[in-house]
Amino acid sequence: MRRWLPLLIFTILVIGLLAYSPSGASDDNRVAVVVDFGNGQIAGRCVSFTEESISGFEALERTGLPVETDFQTGGAAVCRIDQQGCPANDCFC
Repeated sequence: MRRWLPLLIFTILVIGLLAYSPSGASDDNRVAVVVDFGNGQIAGRCVSFTEESISGFEALERTGLPVETDFQTGGAAVCRIDQQGCPANDCFC
């Protein structure tokens, strides 16, 4: 299996993720972000936000994990998270 495949799968999940809190809930919304690196290592973070909703990519950026991306016409591709995956200059290595 290619080493970027888990990150690609995560990227696909991130694109579809939309954090949402129903109105009337607390002032701070929260979303859990879990990154499974596919080698037994898992990173989990709870992200708070005041907006009504944020995208999965925004949630990932707010985790504090080092994220390297390649911005293309179709949006951002997540290349590397916490030194695992491909460098941004060769995102689909």
